[in-house]
Amino acid sequence: MPNITTFTTEGLTPAESITAWTAHVNESIFDALIVSYAPDGLRASKTARHMGALTIHSITSNEHIVQRSIEKTLDNPLDFIFFSAVVSGRCVFYSPTLTEIIDVGEVIAYDPGQAYVLGVEANSVHVFIRVPRAYFRRELGFEFPNQARKARVGFAGLPELSVSALQDLSRNIGDSDIADTVLLEQSRMLIDVSVQLSFAGETHGVLRRATAAIEEMHDNPGTKSGEIARAINVSLRQLDRLFAERGTSTAKQITVVRVGHARRLMAESSLSISEIAYRCGFGSADTMTRQFKSLFGATPQVVRETMHSTAVPVDASPGEHRHLRGATPRPITQ
Repeated sequence: MPNITTFTTEGLTPAESITAWTAHVNESIFDALIVSYAPDGLRASKTARHMGALTIHSITSNEHIVQRSIEKTLDNPLDFIFFSAVVSGRCVFYSPTLTEIIDVGEVIAYDPGQAYVLGVEANSVHVFIRVPRAYFRRELGFEFPNQARKARVGFAGLPELSVSALQDLSRNIGDSDIADTVLLEQSRMLIDVSVQLSFAGETHGVLRRATAAIEEMHDNPGTKSGEIARAINVSLRQLDRLFAERGTSTAKQITVVRVGHARRLMAESSLSISEIAYRCGFGSADTMTRQFKSLFGATPQVVRETMHSTAVPVDASPGEHRHLRGATPRPITQ
């Protein structure tokens, strides 16, 4: 049985609601100052899914702010990263390194061990994914920097990373009939792609042209980093340096695009895994399988079954949900 917890301020007075919510957040997430700006008091509810070191929170609330001060970060340093995706409404994020409005379909990745303020407007739904720092060291090969990052999902040939996908993720967190493996796979893709997008610097001219070239040339197994550099008339050293400054690499960007196209074909077609691997430039099914295991801890076949398992009607009853079958992606651990 999945480890699911819920909490709500429903039925409490304005004074009781802010006290209860602050106590709950301090106990279950981190210590923070919470201030309500709603005349009728803070109205908030949360469903959390605990899967080892990874925890996903879906929070519905009215207008309020969350603040982590310098004093709190010094008193309680934290060893995890938050990915906060806006499902409805919007929020304002402020830190010494980033000030941004986060709209529906956008993700803010930040270190809650650094001081920041998050302002949430009325009628907002957010999905927060708590990820240990070890994930970046092990899965991505670099440390998460001090600077917060923002990305819009639905890019890089990954249409399933859309507002509807975020809505599914938020809705499924509290459904015990949805397997943990489904939520893990959805969360991994959100994390991996938002990291790639926000760290790739898509507004940089050279990197923007490199991304376009990768999209155009990804289906050729012979496309390597050098071919991309030559296609946009820059040196490979310069291109690798620009990607490295943003915590990624030319080779990883090629892989991300190939994986994105492969996932779309797995969701939209009945092509075999071998045919999909050929069409997406992996060269062989074995090569594509290695890349999928590296990114998701699961084979392409299991990822395909997972995507089909998440295609559940909004009004489906618990008995109508389809469960993920096959191998289980490895959990994120400390």
